[in-house]
Amino acid sequence: MQVAPQHATVEPRPLAGRGRRLVALETLGDGRVGPLLRGLEAGARPPSELERRLPGLERSSLAERLARLERIGALRRTVGRAPGRRVRYRLTPAGEELMGVANVLDAWAERAAYGDLVARPSDAMAKALVAGWASGLMAALAAGPARRAHLERAAPALAHHQLESRLRGLLRAGLVERLASARGGGRIALTSRGREAMGPVLAALVWDHAHAASPAPPRPHDVATAMVIGFPLVVVSRHRRGLVTLTVADPGRPGSAELVRAQAGDGRVEAHVGVAEQGELAGWAHGEIAEWGDTLVRGRRGIHVAGEPGLVTAILNALRDRLFPE
Repeated sequence: MQVAPQHATVEPRPLAGRGRRLVALETLGDGRVGPLLRGLEAGARPPSELERRLPGLERSSLAERLARLERIGALRRTVGRAPGRRVRYRLTPAGEELMGVANVLDAWAERAAYGDLVARPSDAMAKALVAGWASGLMAALAAGPARRAHLERAAPALAHHQLESRLRGLLRAGLVERLASARGGGRIALTSRGREAMGPVLAALVWDHAHAASPAPPRPHDVATAMVIGFPLVVVSRHRRGLVTLTVADPGRPGSAELVRAQAGDGRVEAHVGVAEQGELAGWAHGEIAEWGDTLVRGRRGIHVAGEPGLVTAILNALRDRLFPE
């Protein structure tokens, strides 16, 4: 394992560029998928039984969802040997882990219940979140409020109407807000709800990485971006001061490690993605994508910590408490 140098600061660089698809959240954005997965918790079930458990869902729609879950490796289809060759579906280990992502998404949506989304918040909010992340708009807002021109540059692949549609979805879901400006024009900013959405995003990134469900699997930059978006929520003790660097690596892509600068002071943490240069460093943490998943999503120690472990641990525990509250 390579360890960061003992003296380092980090120069910020922009979180720009198009985001990546979140296969787990795209799948769970369909409000029927979560109940369908939970219907299989107790064991294998035939489609007819699942149909009874999901009233109002047409047989063709159920078949479509089962096929999609089977394609991404969350379900296994078996055919019995007895006469009639009864078909059954059961959760795979990936499906059981996808249920964990569903639980994180539902918990976030329940805390963030908003207006007419109170009755069924998860699917509508998940769709807005998926679109905002994949377009790169949420990453473009990580460092602070931005004007429309900045968002257009951050998401050049989006046509005018596509940008407007994604912004409307984020606004309706309460993930971003418009800030009034005396000079007109105004700016767009992430809300606390939008930053807290990095809990489901991190859970989905870890799932996608583990199960290779996406043609463009998550990379260290995606995990680093999600952490940077979440850090403004963090509150730590005022005596906790210093700079730490957090390195996210991918063993399958040598040289793809991403560095996050996190500066604690006055009870807050400021963070951005950057590159190491000379300066004083209080501590650092290093881990692969799966190890960061163990630490942040599952609450188990997976990363390697050095320097001043108390500061690093305090910062990461505070981040996890905000993104994954018990």
